[in-house]
Amino acid sequence: MKKISIINHANPENLGDMAILYGMIRLLKETRTNVRITLFSFKPDVTKNLYKPSDIEILPSIARAATKEKFDRFSIIIDMSLFLVYSFLFKIFKMDLPCLLLTKRRIRIIDQIQKSDVVFVHGGDTISDTYGLVAATQHLYNIIICLLLSKKIVFISNTIGPFKRKIIKKIFLLILRRATLIIVRDDYSKKKLDKYNIKNKLLLDNAFYISSENIDSHRHKRILIGIVPSAMVYKFWKRRNIKNSSREYIKVFSNVINYLVRRCDNIKIFLIPHVFQMDNNDYLIANDIRKSLNSDVPIEIFIEKDPHKIKSLISTLDLLITPRMHPAIFALSTAIPVIGIDYNKKLESLFSFFDLKEYVILVEDFTFDSLIDKINLAMNNKKEIIKHLKAYKKVILEHKKDYIDTLRYILS
Repeated sequence: MKKISIINHANPENLGDMAILYGMIRLLKETRTNVRITLFSFKPDVTKNLYKPSDIEILPSIARAATKEKFDRFSIIIDMSLFLVYSFLFKIFKMDLPCLLLTKRRIRIIDQIQKSDVVFVHGGDTISDTYGLVAATQHLYNIIICLLLSKKIVFISNTIGPFKRKIIKKIFLLILRRATLIIVRDDYSKKKLDKYNIKNKLLLDNAFYISSENIDSHRHKRILIGIVPSAMVYKFWKRRNIKNSSREYIKVFSNVINYLVRRCDNIKIFLIPHVFQMDNNDYLIANDIRKSLNSDVPIEIFIEKDPHKIKSLISTLDLLITPRMHPAIFALSTAIPVIGIDYNKKLESLFSFFDLKEYVILVEDFTFDSLIDKINLAMNNKKEIIKHLKAYKKVILEHKKDYIDTLRYILS
């Protein structure tokens, strides 16, 4: 039996993180290798509630996420210091001294890492400092501990960068050079690693391979439009000194929805929240959009935290509008026309792979007019887009086979 650890599972309340996790576990199972999986999550209790199968063990991350409890940050510093001392002694002097860790919780965490044949670094866009210095430091720290313990490190389904701080970029590049393999999910990341002669492989995001329920079984005569609201758009407006507020962002979508309803009598709009964490809650934005509309507008907020069910809904749409990557993946993998609002190059790279770059709006160009232009373009070309995407299903299957073969080789 091969023992596997997956570290840096950041946010179970982000459907993208959960989609990557489900996709990874499905791929591992399809290697037909007997594996035992331990997941190290920044929010283990939430992950246990949301991850339905009981086929993996879920433990707290090595570097824990802080809570609002008194002295919790101090406790995290103690944790990190003890893990670091233990790991340095193991690396330099080959001394295994779990007694230094003082508590059963810490000993259990380090014991699981030590027993692992392979440590997979959970995918996403955490190989960057986009989400702040603290988050980047925690992700770096967890990887460094595993390297000090001489573990085989494999990065899965990652986007590399962007970096705002040169020191963070240098540390990540230093770590990436020591990995057994880095599986990137976009050409942007591959080119970046190739530039630094770092070994990598380009394969489609794990989320392409999760299953869905009752695909095409809910289709009917109504036109179904899905919109994924996200605070990331107007947050990036602020970072780039674009003078638009969250109110302006909500206004763009409410005006677009009113425009669509006026044009089509038999339309229904789904607002599909993707992230539910308190400081970045898509549901709150969806609710603000709904409140800005008249009560007779045919709109529904689709609240679901299971990525399989989100993929199922998206597979029934006529069009999806999203700034989030994984809803776009669900649309592309089920041959649904999709418009991407790109705030960090992920969607531009993804759509370019499928030769659909003309359906991407850069965040700085996102306005009512630009979105309406893309909607009209997508709806006018709907049949061609569907045919085009169906032709890519063979490519997706080829990537899946390559992914499974790669994992099988790593586990051999």
